[in-house]
Amino acid sequence: MKVVQLTLGEMLKKRGFTQRDFSEVSGIRYGTLGKMCTNKITSPPLEHLAICCELLNCELTDIMQVVDVPGEREYKPRIVPRYAGKGRRIDTEA
Repeated sequence: MKVVQLTLGEMLKKRGFTQRDFSEVSGIRYGTLGKMCTNKITSPPLEHLAICCELLNCELTDIMQVVDVPGEREYKPRIVPRYAGKGRRIDTEA
């Protein structure tokens, strides 16, 4: 299974920032930034990612990467019928 991992912690080290310093400069809470740096946050706010990229003068791909996680189940999307409201079903098959 593929997952997205943040590499923000590595980028901060390369640019000479501590998490505390970057938290103060960026306005991102220290706890949130710590979770972002250690991949303990599942969906970081896009605004935070934009702030990080702007302050670090980098692209989003410089602080994120897609990696394979061995042993994890493959993602299989569920097909769920959509409804138009009032009990009318929209046919999802073409």
